[in-house]
Amino acid sequence: MRRRILWAGLAALVGGAVVVRLLYRPPEDAHERMHAEEAQAQATIDSLAQLPPQQQLRELERYLALQSPIAVRTAAVEAIARIDAPEARALLRESLRDFASPVRTRVAEMATRQPRETPSNCSSTASPTTIQRCAKPPSTRCSRSATAARWAL
Repeated sequence: MRRRILWAGLAALVGGAVVVRLLYRPPEDAHERMHAEEAQAQATIDSLAQLPPQQQLRELERYLALQSPIAVRTAAVEAIARIDAPEARALLRESLRDFASPVRTRVAEMATRQPRETPSNCSSTASPTTIQRCAKPPSTRCSRSATAARWAL
């Protein structure tokens, strides 16, 4: 008789432990939540590619806010660099002022992928002399002014 009561008590304890374990929800880990938010934001940034460029820029500008995690701002810089528009280059210049060095580094890496801006006097409708001057190596005045205008802060 005592053995049966002992086994019944043990079974009740094990059953109670199983129920408690199944119902217990551990407190949310802030670190895991941050990574989940980053992954969701990066997926959203990747999905913005189907939108028109102007709408993409408006959405991406939100992700460049300093409240966003560094990984999200870095992903936003990569997405902005894929857009060929003056507004995109302006956002990249603003990102050079970000306090996080990974963001600034990514801006510098993406800058080499941006098409060169040509000054107004280097257009295809310019005179032959101007076109010749603009066709010189990058050390010429025309190219330097284009680079300076592109990265002026």
